[in-house]
Amino acid sequence: MDADDPRWADAALVAALLAVDPVGLGGACLRAGHGPARDAWLALLRAALPASEPMRRVPAHVAEDRLLGGLDLAATLRASRPVAQRGLLAEADGGFVVLPMVERFPAATPEALYDGVQAGRFPQLDDRDDLWKVLVTLACRKTNTFRDHFFAQKRG
Repeated sequence: MDADDPRWADAALVAALLAVDPVGLGGACLRAGHGPARDAWLALLRAALPASEPMRRVPAHVAEDRLLGGLDLAATLRASRPVAQRGLLAEADGGFVVLPMVERFPAATPEALYDGVQAGRFPQLDDRDDLWKVLVTLACRKTNTFRDHFFAQKRG
């Protein structure tokens, strides 16, 4: 993460551009292992965003009700009436969702996203083009992971 490294300058420029026009860029696919470089880039992105813009990290093991929202069992028992909890995607509506290791997400995740959009849970994803960008990002990551794994096995 040398500030004089042209690759880091390019990465910083991408973070700034993504903060300005995330829809126009169609998001970003950050191919970096867990570590300080990835964390520094995400910090650059967070710093470039307005403080009010949400940014949520979605763990690969996330349950569907936590991702999309559902019944908050503890609050329901306390209140003696159904209490809904917002999902991570609803919390990030209008902001950024960070999907580390998206290739490990269950295959049902895109279907769950689609169902959530159809149910009106994500007002910012109000048309097919918005949802398409999310699904394409997921599919590209899964394809890249499969390709990398396939060629690694061929190399032996």
